[in-house]
Amino acid sequence: MMVRLKKDEFFANSSNKQKFVYLLGEMLEVAGFSVHHATGDADLLIVQAAIQSFRQNPTTLVGDDTDLLILLCHHADMDSPHERFLRSEPKQRLKNVLKVWNVKKTKSSLGLQVCKNLLFVHAILGCDTTSSVFGIGMGAALKKIQTNKAFQEQAEVFNRTDALGDDVVAGENEMLTFYNNNINDSLDACHVLPKGCHWNGICTS
Repeated sequence: MMVRLKKDEFFANSSNKQKFVYLLGEMLEVAGFSVHHATGDADLLIVQAAIQSFRQNPTTLVGDDTDLLILLCHHADMDSPHERFLRSEPKQRLKNVLKVWNVKKTKSSLGLQVCKNLLFVHAILGCDTTSSVFGIGMGAALKKIQTNKAFQEQAEVFNRTDALGDDVVAGENEMLTFYNNNINDSLDACHVLPKGCHWNGICTS
């Protein structure tokens, strides 16, 4: 059937989009490509497929999402002899500017301790599903996870599959550590608002 809709109108229908994805996947498989369909967020599946390829061939993963680099640094093993890279897509206005990360060198530079807790640090500072925190960047967090023993111990809770709800209070302790507050305090006790500001974010002066 000839589709006479504009592309944006056609793909606005989620059923149309999904059928097109499956059709495209079938055509790519016929052409000899390996195809994986994600049931949820695709980032982890993309990284898992890339890591599988790393073990067999030199591989470059192309993508712009910071989550891909974070996941690669956490999950990619250091034993494979093959080169592995993450390359950004060229921007339309900067067609000749490419960013390329050597995953093995990046992971080695960060250190195994940092990479082990990198998912937690990224999540608590702000990723696709969590909001960023005020005044704390990734650089400060990486330095903290490298040098602060208490911070490392608190982060370990989030690597445990058997962690209970009461254990996850460590997340509040991590936030207090970011701001150099005593972990015996609470986040509520540490809030200091500028004069004239209210909790809804509106300033009256």
